Amino acid sequence: MRKYLRKERRVCKINKRYQNITNRIIGSIEDGKVLLFYNKEVIGFINLDDATITHTDRYVVHDHQIYQVVQDGETLIVDSYTRDCDLGWC
Repeated sequence: MRKYLRKERRVCKINKRYQNITNRIIGSIEDGKVLLFYNKEVIGFINLDDATITHTDRYVVHDHQIYQVVQDGETLIVDSYTRDCDLGWC
């Protein structure tokens, strides 16, 4: 997705990409919340009282999926090329 910002008569282009990380999220129940972890880092939590999700600015929730916001120049974590290997050797 691309957005354009106008600032002081200059146009700056900001490129953002979104990586779906839903299947890599790990949850841990603690103090009435489900803490959400991605790469051993807390990225947010779900309050069990009212089922609301709170997350950091680097992540977006859309259609029951969690996405990491990646700016240009940042490295995406890519799934291994051996994912879903059915031969057993990889």
